[in-house]
Parts: sequence; structure tokens; C-alpha cells
Amino acid sequence: MKKSPKKKEAEDREEITEEQREKNDLARDLRREMCEKTLRFIEKSVIDEIRELARYAPYEDIKEFVNPWTASEVHGILNDISAIKAAIDDQ
Repeated sequence: MKKSPKKKEAEDREEITEEQREKNDLARDLRREMCEKTLRFIEKSVIDEIRELARYAPYEDIKEFVNPWTASEVHGILNDISAIKAAIDDQ
């Protein structure tokens, strides 16, 4: 039995839609993975910064390492990273 042209066209559109959906899912997964990798890198950098702050805090001569602004910025960045990770997980 031959399929009508309209039915075949509808099936082709459905197939294209499914392929497009798979491509979109793959692209979304890749973006998500890149975001997570970037956040892990930033988080590691911030943790290294905290360690450096703790290491040099006893030395008053090295003022660039010991200031309240740096400590609060580092803490703020960690909070931002946590919020972004939670938003990514909720998707």
C-alpha cells in the first residue's frame, strides 16, 4: 500500500523534528558541561586564593594579600558559584 504524499510529508517533518530535538539536547548538554567545567575552574581558583590569603595573612608587610575586600570578594564568588550550580542542577 502506497502512502499518500501528505502522510509521507508529515512523517518526514516528524523525523526532522526528532533529529532537531536530539541535536538541541546534545547542544544543551554540551553547554551545561562547559558551564560546569568553567565553574569548577573558577571555584578551584577561588579556593587557591583563600589558601593564599590564609598563608600570607600573618605578614603585615604584604598588604596586597591581606585586605578585607579580597576576603569578602572571594566569599562572594563562592556564593555565586554555588547559586549558579544549583540553577544548573534544577534545569
